[in-house]
Amino acid sequence: MTTQPYVMILGDFACRMPQVVYWYESIHVPRLCNRFRELGWFPLVTHYGDPHLLEQVRDLEVAAVVPATCILDEYRQLAESVCAALAEAGVLLIPSLASVLAYENKLLQVVRAELAGIPTPRSYAVATFEDAHRAARDLGFPVIVKTPHGFASKGVHKIDNEGDLLRLLRSEVTAFEPGTAGLCPLVVQEFVPGLKGDWKILLFGEKAFPLWRKVPEGDFRASGSGLWEFSSPPDAILDFALQVKQALQVPWMSLDVVVTPDGPLVTEYQVVHFGLTACVRAKHHFRRAGPGEWIREDNPLRLEEAMADEVVGMIAHHG
Repeated sequence: MTTQPYVMILGDFACRMPQVVYWYESIHVPRLCNRFRELGWFPLVTHYGDPHLLEQVRDLEVAAVVPATCILDEYRQLAESVCAALAEAGVLLIPSLASVLAYENKLLQVVRAELAGIPTPRSYAVATFEDAHRAARDLGFPVIVKTPHGFASKGVHKIDNEGDLLRLLRSEVTAFEPGTAGLCPLVVQEFVPGLKGDWKILLFGEKAFPLWRKVPEGDFRASGSGLWEFSSPPDAILDFALQVKQALQVPWMSLDVVVTPDGPLVTEYQVVHFGLTACVRAKHHFRRAGPGEWIREDNPLRLEEAMADEVVGMIAHHG
């Protein structure tokens, strides 16, 4: 620990930490800084293009960097490159490099979830025409096919048969190389039938903000439907969500949970740059009081305070 502990808030080109509701809306960075100061830390706020960024991290012995990312491909490449270099140099990123890279990358989400032992529908991360076809045959039709990027159900397809699959694969091929009929990075996922909706759950530490999202008539997707309501899930669902967060070792996250006869499953998750509708519009949230026990609290979360608290806690745990 340095004599004056520094924590760096690393924002996008406008020094934002998106997103709140819309992609360009930032959390309130001054409030985040104030909370860090209350906890005895000195916050530094900068952006990925700062020519003095690496010098500050090195010379000030910054204890941790809180990274943002960006929905814009042109800027996200810089953000991911800087985060990768910082992580390789041993700088503590909260959330981690994997969390940053998993934004707009459902391939990494699948691989990371499997390694962490997170229950999900059976899923394959693939990048060739042949592997996608093999994955669909193994799972059995219908299957869900997702592009690596996209939100609110964009890029998510239900494929009922081989003919539909071949048409989709041909449309998604991005390059042709010897040894494959085409390159097409995709997630091929088991279809879970009979769903009436799913739970969107945001977690900050051990505080949870759940939304119930309905599947529209004639559709299979709850995400992006706009048919959502603030509701109270069973404590077991909140326990499950918290276990997922703990398995990924992240300070906060957003996850989509479906309930099946065999138990809850995570269909997608995000740690960096996710919408906060379930948090900023909620009139209540749930706080974990103990194993299997969640208490409803009818007051809004002080978001930036909760984020700073989690970061400082993870720094202390890191050693």
